[in-house]
Amino acid sequence: MFVIQIIINNIEKITFQQDDYISVQEIINNIIREFKFPRQSKSLIEIDQVIRDPTYIVNFQPNSPIKANFSYETTITFFDKFNNSFEHRCDLCKSIFQIEQEIIKEILPIEYSLQILQPIDEQNINTLYINSYEKIPQQLEFTIYANFYINFYGLHHQFKINPFNLIELIKYEILEFYNIQQEFQLYYNETELNDHQQYITYLIPDHSELKIKLQTRIKLFIKYQNTVHEYSCQLNEKLEKLKQKLIQIYQIPEKYQLQLTYKNNLLKNDQESISQLKIEQNSIIIMEIGNKYQLTLQDKYSSKYFQCQVRSIDLVSILDKQDPFINQQVIYYFQDKELIKTETFEQLNVDTENLIIQYKIEKLMINVYFQDENQRQKKMGVIISDQIKYALQQLNQAIDLITISYQGRNISIESTYEKEGIINDSIIYYKINDKLEIKYTISPNFQEHLILVQNNITGAQLLKIIPQVYLNQGYKYKLMLNNCDFPLDQKITQNQCFRLVRIFDIQFYSQDDNQVYLETFSQEDTILEAKQKFSHKFSLLQDSLIILYKDILLKDDQLIHQYKEKQLCISQIIGVSFQKRNGIATFSKRFQKQVSLKSVLNDFMKEQSPCRFQYNEQLIDENFENKLLKDICQDQQQIILTYEFEQNLKLINKEKQTEVYKIKFYPKEIVGSVFNKLLDDKFQYYNKGQLIDTYKSFDDNNIKNNAQIYYNKIYQFTLDILNDKSNIKFQVNSLNHRIIDAISPIIQKKYSLDFTAYVNNRLINLQQSFKQQSINNDATIQIQLLIYLTVTVHDNELNKIFQVDPNANIGQLNKLLDNKQNKKLFSFTDQIQLEDHILLSTLKKNNNKVDLVYKEATSISNSIYQPSGLILDCISQTQNIKTTDNSSIDIIIQNMNNDEKLQETVRLDQKLGDFFHNFQLKMEFFDINLFYEGEIVDYEKTFEEIGAGSQSLFEII
Repeated sequence: MFVIQIIINNIEKITFQQDDYISVQEIINNIIREFKFPRQSKSLIEIDQVIRDPTYIVNFQPNSPIKANFSYETTITFFDKFNNSFEHRCDLCKSIFQIEQEIIKEILPIEYSLQILQPIDEQNINTLYINSYEKIPQQLEFTIYANFYINFYGLHHQFKINPFNLIELIKYEILEFYNIQQEFQLYYNETELNDHQQYITYLIPDHSELKIKLQTRIKLFIKYQNTVHEYSCQLNEKLEKLKQKLIQIYQIPEKYQLQLTYKNNLLKNDQESISQLKIEQNSIIIMEIGNKYQLTLQDKYSSKYFQCQVRSIDLVSILDKQDPFINQQVIYYFQDKELIKTETFEQLNVDTENLIIQYKIEKLMINVYFQDENQRQKKMGVIISDQIKYALQQLNQAIDLITISYQGRNISIESTYEKEGIINDSIIYYKINDKLEIKYTISPNFQEHLILVQNNITGAQLLKIIPQVYLNQGYKYKLMLNNCDFPLDQKITQNQCFRLVRIFDIQFYSQDDNQVYLETFSQEDTILEAKQKFSHKFSLLQDSLIILYKDILLKDDQLIHQYKEKQLCISQIIGVSFQKRNGIATFSKRFQKQVSLKSVLNDFMKEQSPCRFQYNEQLIDENFENKLLKDICQDQQQIILTYEFEQNLKLINKEKQTEVYKIKFYPKEIVGSVFNKLLDDKFQYYNKGQLIDTYKSFDDNNIKNNAQIYYNKIYQFTLDILNDKSNIKFQVNSLNHRIIDAISPIIQKKYSLDFTAYVNNRLINLQQSFKQQSINNDATIQIQLLIYLTVTVHDNELNKIFQVDPNANIGQLNKLLDNKQNKKLFSFTDQIQLEDHILLSTLKKNNNKVDLVYKEATSISNSIYQPSGLILDCISQTQNIKTTDNSSIDIIIQNMNNDEKLQETVRLDQKLGDFFHNFQLKMEFFDINLFYEGEIVDYEKTFEEIGAGSQSLFEII
C-alpha cells in the first residue's frame, strides 16, 4: 500500500491510498468523475516531472505530488432574471471563481460581485466547479450585485443591490428601510444620482458610502381666478409667511382678506408650517380674496328665490351670469337700496356672511311660434327687446341665407320683436334659401326619410333639425355615416344617407376604485366597445379588462343595450406569473384585481409541495397575503411571484454525533431564526467545516437540501481583573480547551503581564482544561496580574538590577547573587542587615522600586555604605521581565451588523494589516472589512500613519 497525492490544475490537492497499482487513465477517470469535469476533457499528467501517457502504471509512491491538468473549452450563454444574456467561452475545468473573474472583466466596467448559479444536483453537490460530467451546460444563470452603505442619523446599514437597477428603485428600498416620510436626493461624493439612471452608470466603487439629502423645498400650484401659477417654498415655511408672499406677488390690497384652500379644507392655522399641514409635492392650492357671501336672491314681487355664492371683491354685475338672469335686464337691491353693478359687493359694508338680495327683471317676455316650409312649428319664449336671431340660434338656423316673415312681410333676423310689432303667440315663418336635400334613417329601422337643410350645415345642426317627432320622445341620438360616427363640427355639402342611432347612459361600477362611471353608448354597441372605451379611459390594455353583470362574465359580441337600465361591473384582471427562485416562470394565470393574494396562492398550491413565496424579493407573510391584488399591483398589469420549496437538513451534535435533529427550512430563511427555535443562541454551527453566519440565510451560507450541519455549544466566561477591577468576557467552544490557551492571549493583549487565576478564591491550574478544573459555563475567573518589582542591589564595585516577583524574599534574592565573599543584603536607607524571610514587597517605594546594599557582614552595626567614585557598567539581570510600551493606545471597534463595540490595545507603529489578521482569527470573523472615518483602511500603513489616537473609532462590516 502506498499514498498518492495529486495537485489538480494547481488549485485542488487530493490524497488517497492505493493497495497495489493504478493506471494513469484510471487516475484521469476518477478525477473527471469526482470533480464533475466534462467526460471529453483534455488532460496532462506529470509524475516525478515526466509527462505520462494514459497507459502508464503507477505501482509506487511518487517522490512528489502528481500534477494533473485538465481543460475543456466551450461557449455558454449566461442569463440573469431580467433576461439579460451574453455568450462567454470558458474552460469548464477552471473553478467557478476563475470563470466569474473572467466574466467580471469582460462585461463590467467596474469590479462588482458576480455569482454563477448552476442547477443543484442533490446527489452530487459540487461548489468548486461547474457540473458538466453528465451534460455540457448550454446556458447558466448568473447574478450581479453591488454593495454600498449609508449612515443616516447614526443608523449604519449596508445595502446589497443589482447595479443595473434604476436609482429610483434603489431610493425606494432606502426609503422603506429608514421609513423616510419625505422626498430625498441620493449622493455619491458630491454627485447627485439621477432617478432614471442605472446605478452602474456612476461607476461607484463597491462598499462605498452614499449620502441622503432630505428635500427642504416643495413645489406648489396656486390657482387664482381660473389661472394656475407654479410656486416654490421651504417645507418649514409657515402659512402666515406664505400668505404674505402671495399678497406681494399678486399685489393684493391690505384691506382684502386672503384665504387658501387645500383639498377642500380651508387652511386656518397661520403658525403651522407647510410640512405640518401635510401638503404634498405638486399640490394645487386654491387662493381666494375677500370675504365670502352666501346670497339669497329673492324676486322683489314674488316668492321666487335662489342662492349663490360671491366674494366681496366681485362686481355686482357677476349676478347677471346666473341662469335666471342671462339675457335679462335685472336690478338688484340690498335693504331697499339699488346696488351699483359696476362696483364690488364691498358697497354692502356688512360683516355678515348670509345676505338677502332682492332683484327685479325689467325685460318683458312673450311666446312665439317659428314655422318652417313643412308646417312644422317650434314654440319659444323670447324677450321682446332681443334680436330675433337669438331664437333662431336655438333652432340652428341663425344664418344669412334664411328668410323670415311676419304677417306677410319679410323681416330681418337682426331686428327685435318689439320693433316688428310681434305680439304674444304670433307665428314667424322661415325658409332656407340655399337648400340641400339629404336622406336619413332612424335606428333600429332602415326606412329612409328626406329633409331640406341649409347647404354647409354642420353635423350638430342636422342632429337638432331632424323632425322633433322623434326627438320629443325623450330619447337622445348620435349621427352616423357609413357605420361611423359623423363629426358634429363637420359640414354637410352633398346628398348622403345619414343614420340616427339612439344613445343612452349605462352605469358601470368599478370594483378597483369603488367609483361609479356613467358612460354613453348606442343601441348597436357591443360589450367590446365598452371595454375599448374603458381601456382608453384608464390607459390599460383592452385584454386586461372584463365586464360583469351579477358576477356573470359578458362576452365581447353581446349587444350592450339589453343592460341599459342595469348597473354593470368593470374589473381589471392581473396577470400573475409564478417563477421558481433562480429559475424561469413555470405557471401564469389571470385574476381579478380585487381578489386577495391568498386566494391566488391557494390556487397555485393545489397540486404543489409545501412552498413559500416572495414578491419584489420580500417574503410574503400572513398580513401581506391578505391584501388585494389591486393594492399590491397598483398600476401594474403583470406581477411575478417567486416561490421556493421547503428543504431538509440534519443537525448533528459535533461532540455527540448520535444526537441528530431533522430540520425543515427555506433557502432564503435566516439560519438563526430556524435553529433558535430548537436550540438557544449559545451554539455554533458548521457546514462542511466552515462556520455558519446565523445572521445570514441558508442560501448565503451555501446550505443545500439534505445538508449535514454540525453544532457545538459556546461556553461564556468572565475575567475579573483584580488589579484594576475591570471585566473581560470571552467564550470557548469546548470545556476541553486548556485554560492557559484561552486566557493568556487575552491577558497578554491588554496587559502584557504574567498572572495567576482563581475561581471562588481557589487557585486554579492553568495548564489543565476547564473541565479538569470543574469550571462551568458563565463562571467568573479572578485574575491577579503579577506586577514585578525593580530591585537595585548596590555593590561597592557593581550595581545589579533585578525584575522580581513581589512575593519573593531576601533569601531567594541572595541565591541569585555571587556569595563567595559571604556578603549579606542590607537596607539602603538605615543599613540594617535583612533576614532571609523578609518579603521584598515590604521594602518597596511608591514606584515599585527597592534599593539594597550588598556587603560583608561586620560587627560594627552602624557601618554606612559608601559607594566608590567609580561606577562600573550596570548589569541588568531580569527574572520574568515584563515591559509596557508607552506608544500603545486603546481603540474602539464597532460591529455595524449588531452595533457591538469592542476595545482593543494596539501599538502606534503596528501595521493595520498585522493587527486585523490577528483580530479576525481571534474573533473568528470571515470576509469583513475595517473602516476608519468612513473609508476602508490601507492595511500597509501603521496606526500612527493614519492619524489614529486613543479611543479612535473603527468600524467592521
